Amino acid sequence: MPLTAEARPKGSDVEYRIVDITRYETPRITLADQELRCPECKYPMHVYQSMIRITHFKHNPGSTRDCALSQGEGNEHMCAKQAIAEKLATLRGYEGTRILKEFWLADVERRADICVIYPDGNTEVHEIQLAKTTIDSLEERTNDYRRAGVGDIIWWFGGQADNQNNRVWAKDKLGGYGELSITEGRELVL
Repeated sequence: MPLTAEARPKGSDVEYRIVDITRYETPRITLADQELRCPECKYPMHVYQSMIRITHFKHNPGSTRDCALSQGEGNEHMCAKQAIAEKLATLRGYEGTRILKEFWLADVERRADICVIYPDGNTEVHEIQLAKTTIDSLEERTNDYRRAGVGDIIWWFGGQADNQNNRVWAKDKLGGYGELSITEGRELVL
């Protein structure tokens, strides 16, 4: 369930641009005149809204299930991306940065949950992990980001991923981590 899509005016040959659905108060209306497609597989997408799930882009019916962005992220994961991006924008040291959700790093074929691009070109990736994972998987993804030239990698652990092994690994390898907590009322706490 991606929060970003490629968009261009319907019927035009203008180059596609990345749009972030969270930046629109009424995305169905605002983006109605736009041709939307998946940044990964290039299949057509549409705005999906409901009372139950966070508003996001969704592949049109008939799309391939092989696309990584058609693999559903849960509401908690999408809410965490939005909450972390909003929090970063208010923190000292992030002035003048570009904070991008679902940023594609072609060199290593990875999509970072959040990528911060500093005015001097340095980058920082924030990865959210809520599902159970292995240290090997964390290492592999972290090493991929390093190969892509990412300066800092910050892991945010919540749910089943918030365990002693992951916290110790992140502290030893990266100097720290972020913690996510989801309350009984489904409220996200950073």
